[in-house]
Amino acid sequence: MSRLYPRLSLENKKVTPSHVADRIGVTQAAVSKMVRRLQDLKLLRYDKMRGLRLSGTSEKVALEVIRRDRARNRGPTA
Repeated sequence: MSRLYPRLSLENKKVTPSHVADRIGVTQAAVSKMVRRLQDLKLLRYDKMRGLRLSGTSEKVALEVIRRDRARNRGPTA
């Protein structure tokens, strides 16, 4: 999620399932299956003209995951 958030959060960029598959190194079929699951959970929106879009809820989750990853990678500050 943290690798995709910057692309999915940009208003003017169209992100397709094939872009996602290439970016994370999986098949387009795997991405399509996950897109359907995330749409069912109301976490992702997709239409062929606009591409993939995060919902408000999933954007908050993505930001939290990114924050945790960054904090973990920084390690102890003391």
